[in-house]
Amino acid sequence: MDDQRLYKEARKRVKQKKEFYQNLTSYVCVMPFLIALNLYTSPQHWWFIYPMLGWGMGLAMHYFKVFGWPGAPYQSPEWEEREIERELRRMSGRRRRSLPPASEKEDLLSELDRRLEAEKVKQKPYDDSDLV
Repeated sequence: MDDQRLYKEARKRVKQKKEFYQNLTSYVCVMPFLIALNLYTSPQHWWFIYPMLGWGMGLAMHYFKVFGWPGAPYQSPEWEEREIERELRRMSGRRRRSLPPASEKEDLLSELDRRLEAEKVKQKPYDDSDLV
């Protein structure tokens, strides 16, 4: 990955984390207000539980989307790359003749690299979302 792509990916992750923390802050600020309102207006029926559970489940899903499931290795990019390599090795063992020779693969990769470099020149050095 080149530096620009890494920067864009890092910026995207920071934006996702920021949105999660904003959601969490709203939850922490609004829930005490709803609890107080409920206990003041109708203490016999605790309706604040419903928005607390609904919003809490949404907040939990937001957390898992941004940070992943704790202890779940299948969500990491490294795991995905290892699995792809394993599948390629398994598939090449079954159909070794259908894969192009190594020199042809290198030619294809170098052609793709040249195209990517040419595309980088055409791209803007910034993303339109940066212009707020």
